[in-house]
Amino acid sequence: MTNYFEIAAQLMEKFGFYQYFFPFAIIAAVVFGLLKKSKILGESTFLNGLIALCVSFIAVFGIPISTGLNLAPYWSTFFMQISVFMIIFFVGLLMATLFYPNISEWLPKVFTSRSMLMIMVVIAIVIFISSGLVGALTLGISGPSQPGKPTAPRDVIILVVGIFLFVVFIMIAGSIQRMTK
Repeated sequence: MTNYFEIAAQLMEKFGFYQYFFPFAIIAAVVFGLLKKSKILGESTFLNGLIALCVSFIAVFGIPISTGLNLAPYWSTFFMQISVFMIIFFVGLLMATLFYPNISEWLPKVFTSRSMLMIMVVIAIVIFISSGLVGALTLGISGPSQPGKPTAPRDVIILVVGIFLFVVFIMIAGSIQRMTK
């Protein structure tokens, strides 16, 4: 017998929540947070929100429509792996508070260092690769196309890689400014 949560999950899948809404909301929130924190476009909340919605709209709706690729399985794998990593990290942090008495003084020193930023970027890249998103976005480059399966155009691949590198450079530049103050 199925329970109510399973029925709700199946209805949400049927209505496209996993394929469109959840990735749209998460990408918009992450891009908005990065724009707000970096202040690269100024202090305007409206402008940052508009840019975040546009980037999210292009990422969620533009790529599947222009290429015919369904990115929902890759997005769900990517976010699941990030969630597992965050759970492991927070459980480890809670365990560390048992053995390290002054962790509240130690954490700000560690997390404001440049090496921690590089470690987090490497972990994000590893999760990005292991979730299959790289394979989905570079399908056209990785080999001959299979019959019935479309390939991603090179300009879309270059655009996605460029946006990813741009966000990484903004994060690194933001950490350098904080370290010099």
